[in-house]
Amino acid sequence: MIGIHGVNTNRAADCGAGIGRVTRHLLLPIFKNVVMVEPVAELLEKSVSYVGDNGNVTRIPVGLQNFHPEPANFDMVWIQWCSGHLTDSDMVQFLKRCIDGINKEGVIVFKDNLSAQQDSEFDSEDNSWTRPEKLVLELFERAGLRVVAENVQTGFPPGMYKVKMFALKPFRE
Repeated sequence: MIGIHGVNTNRAADCGAGIGRVTRHLLLPIFKNVVMVEPVAELLEKSVSYVGDNGNVTRIPVGLQNFHPEPANFDMVWIQWCSGHLTDSDMVQFLKRCIDGINKEGVIVFKDNLSAQQDSEFDSEDNSWTRPEKLVLELFERAGLRVVAENVQTGFPPGMYKVKMFALKPFRE
């Protein structure tokens, strides 16, 4: 996907980074620098031993609703399994700030569970929402994003949510 969409490999953001699985296994092998954005300080602390602390990883302890990336700072913003903790309005505003945070060739990657229902489903155990694909696409559009590639992740047991990944670029292009 990176080669196809002409994405540079200098800096990526891992939003909802947790202990850094995406950072370690996906982003660091490709990007020179990664910024981990995670609201739970304890998870960022654990990421030091999991990912390492060699200077090419920056950790920002902030929720996505309060993350304000510097303009044109990232080649890629990766958002995985964390958007359900944002309200629809907060998600749109977050995505708009991500648009400002990517450079001209940059891309936003969004990967999450999708509900098969017509309405969003609430999970009271982790206090999050699973949105239907139609709503996710509407939120992308409201934020000013278009889908340039998409893929369904396979290999999950029956009965699990569909997991889909979207590569997004601003309408400005």
